[in-house]
Formats: sequence, structure tokens, C-alpha cells
Amino acid sequence: MNELPRITDAEWRVMDVLWEQAPQTANEIVAALSEVDWSPKTVKTLINRLVKKGALEFEKDGRTYLYTPVVPRGTMEQGLVGGLLHGAFRGSADRLVLRALESGQASRKELDAIKALIADYESNGSE
Repeated sequence: MNELPRITDAEWRVMDVLWEQAPQTANEIVAALSEVDWSPKTVKTLINRLVKKGALEFEKDGRTYLYTPVVPRGTMEQGLVGGLLHGAFRGSADRLVLRALESGQASRKELDAIKALIADYESNGSE
């Protein structure tokens, strides 16, 4: 797969379920998303879209289909961040991080983890 599939926020929710544990049947995915107010038909539609986009693959086991992600979560996240970085932020990583921090979503614990990640990244030979 050369290009990463573009997926919607709703499709990310389905992918999250499968990144946590795969393979799963459609009914298992529906059950895992029970806190979301979606009908089973909606979830199955999302699954089918993800298969068509190449984000999921399936294996038939009797009358049941078992779904598995094609692309690892980290790869999809990198693609999303790369798109944001080069699109909205015109390649400016510092602006991207600044806007993320300004959103007020990061806890003190997360900020400390970010600092540790940056220190580790710098000490392991980055530019």
C-alpha cells in the first residue's frame, strides 16, 4: 500500500477497537462500541467502508468474517500528523506543537511525558 487510507473520525473509532485487539467479528466490534450511540448497521457500514478503503482486511471463518487492520496505528497517526504538519502548518513543527498545547488538553503528566520524549529524541542523535 503506497498511500495511507483517509479515514473519518467515526472510522477512527472502529479502527481503535481493532488496534486494541484483532481479529474481531463485526458483532464484537459493535459490542466494543456499545458506549457510542450507533446502531449495529452503522458500525457494519463503517467496517465495510474501511475494507473498501484498504484500512481493514478480513478472513472468512465459516459464515463469520474476522476483521484485522492493514495499517498499524502508529503509521496512521504519523500520516495524519504529517498531513497536518505539511498542510495547515506549512512544515512548522513548532507551530503544530504550540497549537496543540494552546488547546489546553494536555495534563501536567502529559506535559512531563512530552518533555521526556523530546529529551530522549535529542539524546538519540536527532538534528
